[in-house]
Amino acid sequence: MNAEVQPIAITDDCKKFLPPLEHPDATIRPFDPTELKKLLAALTGKNGELATRDRLIAEWMCYVGLRISEVVGKKDWNGISLNQILCLRPNPELPTDHCALEVIGKFRKRRNVAVPNWLVIRTQEYIAGERAG
Repeated sequence: MNAEVQPIAITDDCKKFLPPLEHPDATIRPFDPTELKKLLAALTGKNGELATRDRLIAEWMCYVGLRISEVVGKKDWNGISLNQILCLRPNPELPTDHCALEVIGKFRKRRNVAVPNWLVIRTQEYIAGERAG
């Protein structure tokens, strides 16, 4: 039998156990797909090349879910290293599959993220091409 589950109200006594809201007035929302397309189009290089540095950084943030500090680093630690990217072995026949990558995030916590193969390939091509030159 499927009994309908009723939500339990949060009483004032229980509220003290909830984490405090640091910014109760802040509105957090994901990019609308149209806004994301506009942003990435603005970061496309001259002659329509996709693999510009700024666009790649934006793609790592949008498609992997990284913070800017996790991609490029902060004053007291580095972001994703060149060696980390070059050690990844993406399968070009499975562009929507992923490679696992360890990043250092907020409060220096390490976590593994899934990076789409197409993004790894594009980044490695940028490193071998435009960045090398």
